[in-house]
Amino acid sequence: MIDTHIVPSLPPHTTTTTHTPPHTPPHRNHTHTHTQEIETLREDNKRLNSMKSDMDDELHTLTEKLFEEAYKMVNDAKGGKVRVQSP
Repeated sequence: MIDTHIVPSLPPHTTTTTHTPPHTPPHRNHTHTHTQEIETLREDNKRLNSMKSDMDDELHTLTEKLFEEAYKMVNDAKGGKVRVQSP
């Protein structure tokens, strides 16, 4: 018996199944997620900049105190030498 239903052969690069991409959230969800991430990063940046500013202020204050103490020590040392040489 002759088969009347003939299926043409497909070229090797053609597929017979349809490709369904994995489920991805709609574009709006991506945008919302990115917006939240950006807001979080902005808050972190603001907090870190504030901490940096506080540390810079403290460093300036400590450096100023260090030089004041060094100046006093030099003056005391010079004054002591003068007193030792004077008697």
